[in-house]
Amino acid sequence: MLIEQLDKINLKDKLKSREDFKPFPNYMERMSWEAISEDVKKYHIGKAEQYLGYVWPLLTATAYMEFSKSGNRSRYDNGYFERAHIVKQLLLGECLEGEGRIIRKIMEFVELFSL
Repeated sequence: MLIEQLDKINLKDKLKSREDFKPFPNYMERMSWEAISEDVKKYHIGKAEQYLGYVWPLLTATAYMEFSKSGNRSRYDNGYFERAHIVKQLLLGECLEGEGRIIRKIMEFVELFSL
């Protein structure tokens, strides 16, 4: 039923290709980032600033493997999702500000994967 309705509206013709789909500007497209309202920028940059002194939680293989023994994923997942939320906020803050001030904290996050 849904497939038939989608066929009628020719959804494939209305969607952008993967290459053309840009949900947000890249970092170097400064004019697009600067066009965002000052209130929105101030809010998100302020949120990012709250995490500049943040200590990233350590995600151990032991915590990850605990799921196979106990079925409890929360020890690992809580830290994982906390990290994901914070790095998203840092990335958005840096993109909106565009001064490179927040990049060090983002680099710390990336470094966690090389340890």
